[in-house]
Amino acid sequence: MKQTAPISKAEKARRKPKSINDARHRLMAASRREALRAGLQGLWERKQHREERALKRNTAKRTAHRAAALAPERSDELLTRATVRAATALTTEVIPDPERFTKAEAAAERHRAKMALKTEQRRDALARLYVAAGNFIVDEKELEARVSAVFKDNVFHTHVFASSSNIWETQGHPITVAELKAEMTAGGQAFTFGTKSDLGKSTVRQKLVAEELTGGKL
Repeated sequence: MKQTAPISKAEKARRKPKSINDARHRLMAASRREALRAGLQGLWERKQHREERALKRNTAKRTAHRAAALAPERSDELLTRATVRAATALTTEVIPDPERFTKAEAAAERHRAKMALKTEQRRDALARLYVAAGNFIVDEKELEARVSAVFKDNVFHTHVFASSSNIWETQGHPITVAELKAEMTAGGQAFTFGTKSDLGKSTVRQKLVAEELTGGKL
């Protein structure tokens, strides 16, 4: 305080003011020094009060945390805790399955049966292909003759598609504009499913026609 706002040499020597202005200057300087002292004192007291509150708050938190850490287990946690036996908790090794060899042999047998079934299916497919190879179309003349035979006017009244009057009836009628509009307004998902379903029907129709043309299963 003395270094921040020191008094004049004349005041230290206790000399009287030289004039009214000098007296007024001394009075104003003394008032400023008093205001500065009061302000610094207030800042110091507020700082001390703030530090005391922070210390009390931290002490209370540490006390509460320590009490919570050392508190006994609550009743709800005790009653809902899963029961684990000490023997189970201390046993960490993985005990081999005594039936592992039997299970492995059974799995190998199932795999062998599955592979044998696939082999038999491949043999059947090759046999059907061999039988159908006698009717394969190998040149344009045979293709033209086959198309003429299949796409004649009364093809849907013969044994080929005896239950249908046209190719569309083999897989139901194609999707109509009204059905397509309904699917579009119902949502994108329904529209996608309907499109896929119609595409699948068209694929089956094309497959039926191709089988009739080639004379074999596709």
